[in-house]
Amino acid sequence: MTTLSPRTVHNLPDDYQEVDFLHLTSTKNILWLNVASFVPLVIAGVFLWGWMIFYHGILGAPLATDWPRGGISIVMGLFLMLGMVVLHELLHGLAITYYGHQARYGMKLHKGVVYATAEGSLFWRNQYIGVCLAPLIGITLLVLLGSLFVSQTLGLWLMLVGAMNAAGAIGDLWMVKFALRYPPSTLIRDEADGMRIFTPQSAPMPL
Repeated sequence: MTTLSPRTVHNLPDDYQEVDFLHLTSTKNILWLNVASFVPLVIAGVFLWGWMIFYHGILGAPLATDWPRGGISIVMGLFLMLGMVVLHELLHGLAITYYGHQARYGMKLHKGVVYATAEGSLFWRNQYIGVCLAPLIGITLLVLLGSLFVSQTLGLWLMLVGAMNAAGAIGDLWMVKFALRYPPSTLIRDEADGMRIFTPQSAPMPL
């Protein structure tokens, strides 16, 4: 039986073979992901706006202040969105570093993609899932926590940031779904445009 050690893998074990590859940034997949992003956008939007209604309308927002008075401008709101994109990739990078690899950041302007990668590095399946989900979980928790202490206007902006972050995480969610087809003993090689799957030669193939 293959063991899940060491924690950080730098070289592919001899008994592992490549069994699959997900080319995330192909033109076809980018178009499909842009359409599919409306699903997490709507789900997160309903949840986050429902939270604001519950917190301010039912609980009476006991911790909230009136800061900032008069709300914020569209320009400031756009800076919040930009900050969300930066934080999203930074959280990917921090998770990559946590598992013992070096993160690299980049963008593909012609495809409208920004990314954090540890290109060529190997992760156990559950580690890779953690890297993928770090921004979705982290930013969602941050906007929920932040909304407790600010005015309703800024809180609504934070909910918008959270919903847009969920929409932007559609690629991460797809990679998680793809990774879950394989057992925990799977090793995943991160690439800037996708992920390669390696399993022990004796491991059963997914259905």
